[in-house]
Amino acid sequence: MKATLAISLLSALPLSFFINSGKVLADNAQCRNANLRGTYAFEVSGFFGDQAPFSPAAAVRIVRFDGQGNFNGRGFSVLAGGVAEGNILGTYQVQSDCTVQITFSLLNLNGTQSVNNVFGVILDRGQKIRGVNTSSTVGPGTLFENFERIAD
Repeated sequence: MKATLAISLLSALPLSFFINSGKVLADNAQCRNANLRGTYAFEVSGFFGDQAPFSPAAAVRIVRFDGQGNFNGRGFSVLAGGVAEGNILGTYQVQSDCTVQITFSLLNLNGTQSVNNVFGVILDRGQKIRGVNTSSTVGPGTLFENFERIAD
């Protein structure tokens, strides 16, 4: 009875709902490097390690995207309780489907450095980026990386 009711409800949905949902994405997905331009707050949270005990990681930075595939900034990071101030220098490549590949070098003032790669999704016409770190020279881990535009 429940299965028949569920099938009846699904069959009542207009077919155009499913057909048009792809069209809406295609019409709105017109992203390019120029969509990322201005100053962004950049936050990171997660951990490093591939087995327990994991090392917690967090960061807050201010970065500036130039609209042409480059960005830079500064801020602080914390890894397993150790605080480091540093500069960030990177590149990005936006795809037309509003995904972005970001590569950056983090140069901490204490002498440590790392190279990181991020896969992200651009939201609100470039106002936000939600991403995950796909690799880091620090080692394996799970890092969530969020950018939010705060100035043009």
